[in-house]
Amino acid sequence: INGGLGLTSNYMWAMERLAGPDCAVVTYAQRGLGKSTQPADPDSTASYALEKHAADVEAIRQAVGAERLHVMGHSWGGIVAMEYAILYPEHVASLIFFGGGPPTWKDIEIAKLSFYQRVERLIQSGVIPPQSEWADDGSDPMLPANFSDPAFTFPEDSLGGPPEFSQVVSDLTSSNLVGMDLRAGLAAVQVPVLLLYGRDEALGLPMAEATRDALVNAQVDFVVIDGCGHFWHECP
Repeated sequence: INGGLGLTSNYMWAMERLAGPDCAVVTYAQRGLGKSTQPADPDSTASYALEKHAADVEAIRQAVGAERLHVMGHSWGGIVAMEYAILYPEHVASLIFFGGGPPTWKDIEIAKLSFYQRVERLIQSGVIPPQSEWADDGSDPMLPANFSDPAFTFPEDSLGGPPEFSQVVSDLTSSNLVGMDLRAGLAAVQVPVLLLYGRDEALGLPMAEATRDALVNAQVDFVVIDGCGHFWHECP
């Protein structure tokens, strides 16, 4: 489940190289993005509710005919993965997070503050152009802030390349997260969980610790990777 909010999933496609005789790898475009259809009411925040994103994952599970899934979530995709595990626990074999989002709105606000402080530092140093010069061409001008090395670019063999961005979908989705608190539901999760985070995570490691602390009854492995930021492409 790719990150965002409002990003396409093409940067996830390289994960499909992990597929083999005993493991299928399924990526998908989230509602309103990429090749997925628009919701029936594309201008409504209700069309992008968290439980609907989880229901999309369940629809994919049914379509591929898998009884249980190893659910991998990156960034915002980690929040969708947590919601899926809460609503459909019988279909989750394990959870894997890379830079996965935190379980509460309060934690999201802390993470966003950390991220925008890094963006501002990179604007001041000239790595990211000032906001007045950001182009409305589907690219993400803040993307360099996600990397341990802001000069990092997605390698040519990363298949899908960098994600495209929709501000409209981002705004409609984020409105649903205000006041979110998944901790009560996560306390019931008992499957194995792998938490992977970069040491130089722009959203801050408190986000990772909040997720770890909410999974009080799960079997959690918590791994911090040196020389890495918010995307695993930097530390494959």
